[in-house]
Amino acid sequence: MKLRTLAALGALTLCAVVPTRSYAQVPTQGQLPGGLPSGMTPDQLAQLLQQNPQLGNVIRQKLQQSGLTPEQIRAQLAAAGYPPNLLDAYLGGAQPGQPSPLPNAQTLTAVQALGLGTLTPAPESLRIDTGFIRVRAESLHADSLASGNYVFGVDVFRRTTTQFLPQLTGPVDPMYRLGPGDVLVAVLSGAIDQSYLLDITREGFVIIPQVGQIYLNNLTLETARSVLFDRLGRVYSKLRGPSPTIKFDVTVSRVRINQVYVIGEVKQPGAYQISALGSALTALYAAGGITARANLRQIEIRRLNNVVATLDLYDYLLRGDKRGDVRLETGDVIYVPLHGTRVQVTGAVLRPAIYELKEGETLPDLLR
Repeated sequence: MKLRTLAALGALTLCAVVPTRSYAQVPTQGQLPGGLPSGMTPDQLAQLLQQNPQLGNVIRQKLQQSGLTPEQIRAQLAAAGYPPNLLDAYLGGAQPGQPSPLPNAQTLTAVQALGLGTLTPAPESLRIDTGFIRVRAESLHADSLASGNYVFGVDVFRRTTTQFLPQLTGPVDPMYRLGPGDVLVAVLSGAIDQSYLLDITREGFVIIPQVGQIYLNNLTLETARSVLFDRLGRVYSKLRGPSPTIKFDVTVSRVRINQVYVIGEVKQPGAYQISALGSALTALYAAGGITARANLRQIEIRRLNNVVATLDLYDYLLRGDKRGDVRLETGDVIYVPLHGTRVQVTGAVLRPAIYELKEGETLPDLLR
């Protein structure tokens, strides 16, 4: 990239960084997005796990650092289609002198599904002194902060946090759109006590005995409640009228899992399975965050080859505005392009760093 001085105002110095060429990320250590070594047979995978008994301790440590309670971990596993107790052996503290159990392939993919990163260590030929690298990286990070070379916002996804995880408890909002894989509970109370567990099929229907087949795909929960009330009212006459003796309600018992794709300037591009309550920020967090070359101002959410929303991370980081952080659907693509014009701010300012300017923005916009 090329550095160009824009202006100097007393103790304030501004420089523009204009990208001149981009380089593709080269995958290392033979890793796939799912976190398992590529091109390995089950026997080779078993041999790798036996040669790395510390993986169990790594899983335990990552779970402890995730900020999730055991109940939240079990709920996420169940939502992703794994046995809720799959990681119970790694929850809580380890017994003195007793190593954590050796994980299997399902355990590794489950940890990846929780967004805790890749666990498979590098082959012997690629093994390096990670302790030195960590210390050196921290030193470089401190130097870059001191000199104002820190790219504003790139580290927002690197910290262990739960702020980008989808809602795991509480009621689902009325504007949630239903789809195949969601499970509803319809309850009739009062003159009768009856409940129905309703799985939305691949075709988008639910089936209620004596009522029949009802199409709910892509309806909001609020609209689906009205549709179900109308259909049930044809069978239960006391549900409607001036003095109804039957009350009706419907809730979402389990939300579906959507597969989305995160590409571009992210740490681990690939396909990810996230809760249907998840958003673009959830997917970016699952992908390990963005790179230093990423465009934070123009992240695209694509659906059926159309851009349905654009996320500006500055709106979220500086103003707490999440309007561009839309809820994702199966097949959505989150694309993080290469950054545009950047401006370095140093001197007597509150946050010395490198900032990105959108097309049409000016110097006063940056200093605001």
